[in-house]
Amino acid sequence: MNSYGIVNLIDSEGISIISDIDDTIKETGVIAGTKVILRNTFLKDMQEVEGMADVYRAWWDQGAAVHYVSNSPWQLIPSLLEFFQKYKFPLGSAHLRLHDSMLKTYFATPGENKRRVIKEILRDFPKRKFILVGDSAEIDMEIYTDIAVEYPEQIFRIFIRDISTAWLKEKTQPVRGRSFAAALEFFSRRGSSFNTSD
Repeated sequence: MNSYGIVNLIDSEGISIISDIDDTIKETGVIAGTKVILRNTFLKDMQEVEGMADVYRAWWDQGAAVHYVSNSPWQLIPSLLEFFQKYKFPLGSAHLRLHDSMLKTYFATPGENKRRVIKEILRDFPKRKFILVGDSAEIDMEIYTDIAVEYPEQIFRIFIRDISTAWLKEKTQPVRGRSFAAALEFFSRRGSSFNTSD
């Protein structure tokens, strides 16, 4: 049985992109919960976040290297390769989570795998500058900020796709005939400890 792979040689100096996958370049719906994630991952064709392949190809054409880092399980690699090819994302290394134990995965610190992998990439290429790209569905901003503080000479830019604002607006539409003042009055009548003096 024959198999093949692509070796991507990266210069010691230059610009690299470290990119999340779900809801950064691929519409997954992480913020909407497990059912939506499973539907978008296994039951529907994977969809690009509009325009992101163009952005990444432009960076690639200017000489940037790309590293895709995700908490998705490594078993999704074949599907992700099809996704990258379909939308013509540039070639790059893919770093997915090794789900070898459901128990270990359940008790893992959120973002632990992504943080570890990104630091390994930074240590592997100490002379390169990095652009970190993520989204607001999980904790990319917190992870990237911590890494930028720890590696200030290497982190060049951070870009976060804001998907939580639109989702929160949709979920917090005011109930017709109710106001914030009416809600406060309701809670105060119920003996709530909600304090509005601050």
